[in-house]
Amino acid sequence: MKKVISLILTLFLTFNVSVFADDTKTEEKDPAKTYESYIVDQSVATVKNRYVFDDVTELDMYRNALRQVLYKNPELLDEALKGIFNNLDPNSEYYTKEEYDLFMQNLLNELCGIGVIVSEHDDGLLVSKVLKNTPASRSNLKRYDVIIAVDDISISGMSIDQAKTYIVGEKGTDVKLTVMRNGEKIDITMQRDTFVTEMGYYQVIENGTIGYINLYGFEGHASEFVDEAVAHFESLGIKNVIMDIRDNPGGDLNEYINICSHFIPEGPVIKLVGKNPTDVSIFYSRLEKIKFNLVVLVNGGSASASEAFSGAVQDTKAGVVIGETTFGKGTKQMVSRIISGGGIRLTDAQYLTAGGRNIHKVGITPDIEIKNPVVKYNRKYFDEINHDQVRRLGDKDPVIKAYKQRLLALGFEVGIPNDEFDEKLFDAVYDFQYATGLHPYGVLDFTTQMEIEKIIGFQDISLDKQLEKAIEILNEQNLEKYMTNEE
Repeated sequence: MKKVISLILTLFLTFNVSVFADDTKTEEKDPAKTYESYIVDQSVATVKNRYVFDDVTELDMYRNALRQVLYKNPELLDEALKGIFNNLDPNSEYYTKEEYDLFMQNLLNELCGIGVIVSEHDDGLLVSKVLKNTPASRSNLKRYDVIIAVDDISISGMSIDQAKTYIVGEKGTDVKLTVMRNGEKIDITMQRDTFVTEMGYYQVIENGTIGYINLYGFEGHASEFVDEAVAHFESLGIKNVIMDIRDNPGGDLNEYINICSHFIPEGPVIKLVGKNPTDVSIFYSRLEKIKFNLVVLVNGGSASASEAFSGAVQDTKAGVVIGETTFGKGTKQMVSRIISGGGIRLTDAQYLTAGGRNIHKVGITPDIEIKNPVVKYNRKYFDEINHDQVRRLGDKDPVIKAYKQRLLALGFEVGIPNDEFDEKLFDAVYDFQYATGLHPYGVLDFTTQMEIEKIIGFQDISLDKQLEKAIEILNEQNLEKYMTNEE
């Protein structure tokens, strides 16, 4: 399957984990170890050790050198500022004007464009997904259309980054896409608009007894998504909730505080300590009474705001945390535009959990530590399947759950497997058929059923023992005995 590359660039926000991105960077030459740096350092050392007057500091010398270079080469300002901020710690950074504008767009989680996820294609861009409530979803654009031209300009052979510059644009402006669909060329015109990216999904599981929330991040509008999920659960009288924040990198402080208000009892939810140890800011939940029996799922990809949340759950005895030790990012960054037009993100505080724990470079240790095992495929790990009938959107039977389990193990998004042939399964079947060269139409026909079983038979699969344990202890109705953390 071709790797899906989103037009929506993911940038981690106020609570972020930019160190993850560093793992994929090409190793660059250390500017401190160049010949030129050596000469400058030796010159500064000579002045420092031999200069007869003591009214000049090492800092003065470096500052004057930088000013002289920038006076002669003002175009190097961005590089100089990157040199100042990008080498402080993994989460401090300088942005050019273009980078900062994109960062702020992602900080609000409000993007301007048409709302599609695409992958590379020989003839242009393949539409892998049309996001909900976007210009694309309101138009005639469909999944697996191939965009071959934008405003009559061919994008065949362009990189995704290059092609996207023709698709994105100012809110309210029109864009014409020329797409190929089933061998037919179609022109589709739509108006660019702002839209909010998907924050996750929620559903009711275990015969209506548990509400499940998978939260992708704490970026802008995350709290609105959780508000919606919680309101849905409350309307159904659900008292048990699983908050899945595995691989959640964090997000915005205000969104975090608002989300805590649904789950953390009245009191502190996070403490920020600035450069001066007396500079302490404490943020609170106003929830008078805990409403849910809560289990939180975490792993090594849970970072920053995710760690603050799971730490607050432990410290306040608001629920049980299950999974693996979290990433260990206990710092907050300020974000600000500067006079150059660019902007900075600067680590300006460390945070402590609701109970005062410093988890930086340590992480949160779950109350129940479980690692999901990876095993060779065996039918015993899944519900039983049969190939007795074709299954399509709207159907409901136990065998559908068995196919969802297998598609989930293959990496397709189906939510928590149940026996309903819903839109998520339709999309997953469609994607599977496309990826395997079958006719893509979202129906579990006999050929597709056999192909799923054939392909998964050669796979290593991950068993979600963390989710299983969460369901088990919620059904047990005795969370207190698993709350191991002491404040």
